Amino acid sequence: MDNSWMRQNEVDISRYLPKFLLKDKRISCVLAADSAEHELQRLSLQDLQAQFYLSTATWGLSLWEEFVGLPIDRISDYKTRRTRVYSKINGNVIVTPDFLRQLINRYVADKTGQLTEHNEQYYFDVVLPDGKVLSFDELEAALRLYTPAHLGWKYIAQTNAAGGFYVGGIISCAWQITIPADTTYNLEIAGAGEPVIVGCVSSGTETYIPADLFK
Repeated sequence: MDNSWMRQNEVDISRYLPKFLLKDKRISCVLAADSAEHELQRLSLQDLQAQFYLSTATWGLSLWEEFVGLPIDRISDYKTRRTRVYSKINGNVIVTPDFLRQLINRYVADKTGQLTEHNEQYYFDVVLPDGKVLSFDELEAALRLYTPAHLGWKYIAQTNAAGGFYVGGIISCAWQITIPADTTYNLEIAGAGEPVIVGCVSSGTETYIPADLFK
């Protein structure tokens, strides 16, 4: 929608008149009132033009819904209602993977939904970003309307997370020191060595106490 043909700036009639006239309070008040009314008309015309385009229609969505044969929905948000009308308008298109992918993304807030085909098994995966689906019920209804009867589908919720993995550890080091014996060392004893008696003697007393069998 392009309304460049219409005035874009706020209406101010006084800019077309000599400035000295604004010194008169009566003239100044009349110009301000006329400018405000012209501004309302300008905004009303822009709003009216927006209703002629489905992508910008708001209060005119009820007319679009009536035009394509949908029940008038005054509860859902504008984006959901526009998507429903788009789906109805495109009812005669050829269903291709690209069309289904676009259809899926009409119900995804950030348009990142994906479609993965499994032609040999006659089904496809509907990969949806977690938390970004506008309406599962609307998406389900749209897929049932446009998906060929011989195909099925499976929903896959996908969550993307950004982060890193850090792995750390402690390495302990040890040094092995070997001190070799000095085999060149000689121990000389002058004269005959005296014998050294080393021993350990333990002593004890054995006490025998007979049992008194008749007591």
